[in-house]
Amino acid sequence: MADVQQAPAAFDGLSFPDGQDDVILVWGDSSVFGPKGRTDWSQTNYENAVVQVLSNIYRSQVGKALIDHLARQDRLVMIMPCTTGDPRTTAMDIHAAFPAGVRERLCTSTGYRHVGARRLLARYTGTGRGSPAAILFTPGAYVGKTSAGERQDEVLLHELVHAIRITTGTQTCRPWGHQMHSVDEVIAITLTNLYSSTLNPPRPLRKDHTGYSAVQGSPEDWIDHMKPALQEFARRNQLLVYHLQRASLQSGFQPFRGSILGSMQL
Repeated sequence: MADVQQAPAAFDGLSFPDGQDDVILVWGDSSVFGPKGRTDWSQTNYENAVVQVLSNIYRSQVGKALIDHLARQDRLVMIMPCTTGDPRTTAMDIHAAFPAGVRERLCTSTGYRHVGARRLLARYTGTGRGSPAAILFTPGAYVGKTSAGERQDEVLLHELVHAIRITTGTQTCRPWGHQMHSVDEVIAITLTNLYSSTLNPPRPLRKDHTGYSAVQGSPEDWIDHMKPALQEFARRNQLLVYHLQRASLQSGFQPFRGSILGSMQL
């Protein structure tokens, strides 16, 4: 990192709790993370584009609640270019990302990884302390995308939810049905759908983790299929769920309605 010519851009100028405006850093240095062989790559343009997407997310009450919650963890989140494959979020400290005492395998796009390198097959015992996170995301890959959950702000918000799970030490890669792959994908897609439902006009809701198809039929039925995962999330994140409820009172998509929360007092 000694060769870096330009410091990462802080996502600042916003009202983060306790002045924690440097929790999210955006780094597009081409010598380290930029696309190889690209002569048109601009670190400044990349960083400005990401900060603009973050600012758009923060204008939403749901987006603001999620980013403020991320800032409260006081764990660094670095956003860098994604040069190959889909965007993804990884923990810098694997053990700290998983709940205390829980043995987990590393997350992949399809939940547990049963084949491949020994590191992916190993189980890691969590400490629950929370880990810094690295998000690989390139806004330019989603210019003009309009499918459910595929817009720039929706894709980045999805990854920010993964970062929340990592920084709070609650990440889990437990498999989940309904083509969601894992519990964490249920949470990331649900909260992104909540965000999308509050936009003006509301955006379509993403169905699952296999693509960007929209939910067909009743949103309530879709939510019911995810009920156990949502209940567990609400128990662990009561303050965040309270703020999300207040931020989405007019939304037609209510993943934390009374039948999900039961007798839980937020």
